[in-house]
Formats: sequence, structure tokens, C-alpha cells
Amino acid sequence: MWILLGTCLAFGIGTCAFAECRVPQYRVGIVWEDSKSKIVMQISIRVEDFSPDRMVCLADALKRRYRDREYIGILIFSSYSAAKHCDPAPYGDGPAVKDLDRAQSYLGQLHAKYTYDASKHEEYLEIMPFRASVNGGPWGTRIDLPRVGPLQCRLEVNRRCLLALSDFSYPADALKAGASGTVTLTGTISQDGSVNGIKVSDAFTNQGHEKDLLVNEALHNLKTWRFEVAEHQDTVRITYRYAIDTSLGAGATDVEFALPDQVVIRGSPLCYESACR
Repeated sequence: MWILLGTCLAFGIGTCAFAECRVPQYRVGIVWEDSKSKIVMQISIRVEDFSPDRMVCLADALKRRYRDREYIGILIFSSYSAAKHCDPAPYGDGPAVKDLDRAQSYLGQLHAKYTYDASKHEEYLEIMPFRASVNGGPWGTRIDLPRVGPLQCRLEVNRRCLLALSDFSYPADALKAGASGTVTLTGTISQDGSVNGIKVSDAFTNQGHEKDLLVNEALHNLKTWRFEVAEHQDTVRITYRYAIDTSLGAGATDVEFALPDQVVIRGSPLCYESACR
């Protein structure tokens, strides 16, 4: 069931940059606790509704709806299936999960968290484009509420907040061969926030026969990027830098953003080509 908390809500000074805003429709998934003092649950909204302004509107509406609660904790997914079935316990203090791949897939669709804690005098939103967890994500944007002043997302291009994307991978065969290099892509951020018209502008690797692996991986990743909705299009030019880093754990990857024009993906092979059998 979709729930609509009013089409417009009036806000006080400092809460929102606009006099009115649209509250996103949401669907309720798992309700972990619904008591006189606490509401803890999971909901889903459309991915385009994860923009900071609309999320602030949603947070205010949820606080109004549960105004008699001392604690509000809500995980916000971009998929109803994830909101209905994802159990974040394995990533906190709970028991191990049987289907880890499915759990990680669901968790990858968790893109925001709203928390209100009267006892700590704390209220905030956290927008998490990727690698989310119940404890937030490494590239999340925290919005303390009530919001005061303009907001700048940690990850943005042309002042458009990056809302969601798939996690990064370093192709296993490229790692095994010790291949590193750069792939530069260009494209257009459409009004709806999707990235279209993606083309390869330049590509270089130290192992020429592995270049296609890195190019294909970069293309796949950029296609998953979703920015906040705007009334205009924007051009984007991103260089993916793939680097071997043996200081990481075997088979591990690490990502560093330098937006608006660069992402660094470091990977550590399970073994080198000369040592693998």
C-alpha cells in the first residue's frame, strides 16, 4: 500500500528552503517495533524521491505522523521488496544471515535513514548513495534537522546530488593480471537524473589485452548512477582510475571519490599471475 502524507506541507523558517514541498509517497515494509514510545520500520520510495529537499519534507511529515513517539527510526529503501524482506540484523548485532548475497543485494537498495531521538535531542537524515548499512555509509550526507541553510551533498556533480549507484568492482581477471589504468567516460545527466548517451572518451591500461575489462566495468557502473531530478540536463565527464594496491586485503577493493570528474578504484588480487596456478 502506498501512503501519501499530504500533497503539500507548510514548513517553519529554517526547515526547508521552500514555503511548501511535496511529500513522497511511501510503502511500508517491515515494522520492527510499534509501541507507545517507539516506531522502528522500513519503507520504500521511488529513487528519484531521495533528493535532499524531498527527503526533508518526508522526515517532517513522518515526525508529524508519529509525534507522540520518543524515538523514530526509519530505514528508507528504493525497492519495496527490499523494504519488505531486508533484515539488517546481520550487519549489526544480530545472527548470521543464511543468504548473504540476497541480503547484500537488498542492503544495496537502502539509500536513506531518518532518526529522531528525544532523549538525545537528536534528529537527522542520512542520504547514502551506496555501500549503505544500518550504521550509515562511508559517502553518506548527514542532514541535521531542522535544516538550516543550503545543503551540499558529499557526492554531487553540477550541484546535483548523487542519490544511488551500484557498488564498484575491479574485474577479477584484470586483478589477476595486475592490470591498472584509466577509463574516461562522457555522458548526459537527464532531467530525471539518469545518465544517458555514455561514450568512451579515452582509455589506457598497462596491460593492453585487459583494457576491455576495465572499460566494460566502468561503462556498467556509470549507467547505474542516479542524480536528483532537475529542470535541465547536465554534461558529465568521469575518469575511472583503476590501481593495484596490495596493502588491501586479498581480493578487496576500495573506492575514493574526487567528484565532479574522478573516481579511484583500488584492488588487491587474490594472487598474481606469476603466482596463480
